[in-house]
Amino acid sequence: MVEVLLIDYPTLRLAEALSKRWTVPPLAFTALALLARILAAVAFVEGLLPWGAIGVFAGMLFDGTDGKLARIQSHDAERVGALDFISDQVATLVLVGALIFRLSPVGTLAAISAYAWLALYVICLAVGSTYFRLLPDAMREPESGFGEQVPVGSGKSSLLERLAQTYSSTARRLARFRLTPYPTIVDSEFVMFIVYPLVQQTWIVWLAALLIVPNLMFLLGSVLFVLSKSTGDRPR
Repeated sequence: MVEVLLIDYPTLRLAEALSKRWTVPPLAFTALALLARILAAVAFVEGLLPWGAIGVFAGMLFDGTDGKLARIQSHDAERVGALDFISDQVATLVLVGALIFRLSPVGTLAAISAYAWLALYVICLAVGSTYFRLLPDAMREPESGFGEQVPVGSGKSSLLERLAQTYSSTARRLARFRLTPYPTIVDSEFVMFIVYPLVQQTWIVWLAALLIVPNLMFLLGSVLFVLSKSTGDRPR
């Protein structure tokens, strides 16, 4: 939701305006995004949390521009996306490390909240990586039945298939507005690195951690669904 409401429109307009006047390498904005968030982490360490929040938001805007520039200028979007992803993970780890450093003197519970967010974030990345590693194999084999529309209530419809159908139906409706049925990682990062530094209440960090859980549940369910289809269609 944060991407749709706050990031997409200004970054698209910026990418279009730049492409009409100059040929700007998309990776220049990837570097700017990383630099802005590293400076934000320095601000967090120094106790300048509101300035850090501003730096993080600037980084999000730069980060939302590079991919759009790559598509508009017909650059190698896959290479830009891969480098952008690596840059994002480095920036996120630096930011959360800076916040943990700042929260540790506040109290044990405050530090634990940041560690909880980091743990959920890393697990979500790991499960997501597993899902996208499994997905191409399932999609390359039509006989696997992946993506087959099984009518709800039919004898061969499993619980996972019904959940998948419900999710797909909801996702298709929301996709028209570029929304998802659950909070995204970007929503959680916005709460963690922008809302918390501005408000400075520990419960906000716990809220940011909770926002990761629906995404994690979706990815776990997706992995189980792909594995169940693969196992169910294996010759006995």
